[in-house]
Amino acid sequence: MGDGVYAQAEKILFYSRTALDGSWDGTPTNSYNIWVMNFDGSQRKALTSDSLYPINSYGWSISRDGILAAFHSYRNLDGSTNSPPPYTSVGNLTGNIWKIKTDGTGLTALTRNTVDGLRSRSATFSPDSSLIAFTSKTALDGSWDGTAALSDNLWVMGVDGSNRMPLTRNTISGASVDELFDTSVWYQNVVCP
Repeated sequence: MGDGVYAQAEKILFYSRTALDGSWDGTPTNSYNIWVMNFDGSQRKALTSDSLYPINSYGWSISRDGILAAFHSYRNLDGSTNSPPPYTSVGNLTGNIWKIKTDGTGLTALTRNTVDGLRSRSATFSPDSSLIAFTSKTALDGSWDGTAALSDNLWVMGVDGSNRMPLTRNTISGASVDELFDTSVWYQNVVCP
């Protein structure tokens, strides 16, 4: 099925190249998509419908109540997937953080970079699902399409994309924060704005 699975609130969120019609032995897509299903395997549904390489969606997290999924994707900022974004080149992709309801509605870009290499990825909900942590090469002043940081930094923002701020400020090449994988990155007593 997919390369990764994340379970929360009686739903399983995963990414896969499974055929978008949901058939197990159908023709796989050329891109990874975000899927959701119940723990018993029922109600399996693709939340994204990417099929054109290099448009992939992964780096997923699900809110504690199971209502929202956050992920990163190389899709166009308008949500379309019929052509690669004009700012995307193979090997140096610009990814943004997105959210969607687990019923498949409400697809929204939370970050809005369009310059090659200004990627944001590894979205992870806070335990109370009010914040999203992610890694990004976004300019440290927070400007969209500004000068990229030479390393990925850890950022946090509200679940609606507001109050975005870097928590680390690496400025030299090779000092990147690694990808975030689950809510274990949130320590119980940390207070974020």
